[in-house]
Amino acid sequence: MHILVYCIIVGVFKQHFRNINATMYGTKRREISCKIPQQYLANSSLHGTRYLVEDDRHWTERIFWFFVCGLSWFGCAVMIKEVFLDYRYNSVDVTVDTLYLDWQVKFPSVSVCPGFLTDGQNIIDTFMNKKFKTKGQKYNAKRLFSDQNWGFVRGSKYFDNLTGDDLAELNEKVQMNCSDIFRRCLWNGERFNCCNQFHRIKTMIGTCFILNNYQVESNKETTMDFMMNRTTGAGELDIEFNSKLTQYNSFLLNNYEIPTTTNPNDGNSIQGMKGIRHVGFTLQDVENVAGMENVAIHQRKCRFPWENEDLVFYKLYNYNACISEIWIKRMIEYCGCVGHLFPHPPWMKVCNHSELECISKAKSAIVDNISLKGQCISDCEGTIIFSHANDWMEPTADKNAIIFHMLSLPSIRYKRYFTCSLLDVVVSVGSAAGLFMGASVLSLVEIPYWLLLRGFFR
Repeated sequence: MHILVYCIIVGVFKQHFRNINATMYGTKRREISCKIPQQYLANSSLHGTRYLVEDDRHWTERIFWFFVCGLSWFGCAVMIKEVFLDYRYNSVDVTVDTLYLDWQVKFPSVSVCPGFLTDGQNIIDTFMNKKFKTKGQKYNAKRLFSDQNWGFVRGSKYFDNLTGDDLAELNEKVQMNCSDIFRRCLWNGERFNCCNQFHRIKTMIGTCFILNNYQVESNKETTMDFMMNRTTGAGELDIEFNSKLTQYNSFLLNNYEIPTTTNPNDGNSIQGMKGIRHVGFTLQDVENVAGMENVAIHQRKCRFPWENEDLVFYKLYNYNACISEIWIKRMIEYCGCVGHLFPHPPWMKVCNHSELECISKAKSAIVDNISLKGQCISDCEGTIIFSHANDWMEPTADKNAIIFHMLSLPSIRYKRYFTCSLLDVVVSVGSAAGLFMGASVLSLVEIPYWLLLRGFFR
């Protein structure tokens, strides 16, 4: 019994002493916690902070220094904000470079988009008679391959029975082959195989054949080098067409562009006709300084060719390719299919004739405000081409040709450069912090030292 009482008394006293120690320790801990920030401000390298916590300072002095330090820090924050805003929105600009003696310039891309096959109507009639089990009937089906209504023909009961696969197959049958188009090609007076250099490509205006373009796969062994410099002089491309080609559209493009109905270089679209057509042009190249690809797209306001994550049909980014893909995505969004005249992978549904009426009605909505909404931005690389007034026609009865003359090598080029690099941002931020606060990199080290390490070890 005595032992039990003794144990209870000892336990009570132990608990009492624990409470006392805890109270003392907690009070001491709170005192240390209050002193750590005070010690940091008293010993910090930041200008003016020690006047806020020194014991011998009058309260009016503390208020004065609190106001001055606050005003200084506010000014520092405003300057740093302006530095970051300038870096984000105005860090890239374009200037003109005139050191042109050693430039290597690539000849522009040339595309030829042929019209209907000469015997295309017979191919259509044969296909339709077989499809609908008729004999000798003529079908006015050329409008199926016109981009005016994107292939929709109103008021034909036969066409309404055509499936998307029928339209795609028929579209392939009436297209011209390379050998049907080109007769002879010359580069600076030297003849070359046209079909080794002109490659077939599907575009929003149908099938085209394109030369010297990065969007198409080419055989490195047979691909020619269409480079120009002060040794070779300005280039000339002479293309003579076969008599089967009665009408065509030709486009002079930069080496990443594809022909479209909304081509930014509309002045470089040439309507083909009988005779020899001469087209004179000049170009200006665009160069980017090293490291420009590491800058965010919204800062440089352009895309490099390999930044093609949003493209499905074309392997390299280009303004025209971007517009084409958006048109196709909007067709699918509005009507659930894509027109047979447009490029489409095998897994994508092609519109039948009834569904073509849907995309024909939605045409204005499909093509509306693409540029204004910022969905497609300009290219970082490529050339700017200027066709000139000496575009003239030499009428002949037996020859159909087009000759592209580069009037002169470029004497200027545009250069995209940094007006504000990341190093400039670091220097500007450091200068502002040093001017307004007396801060440096070591001032950052003081914060964890005084607030964490110093208090812990003490």
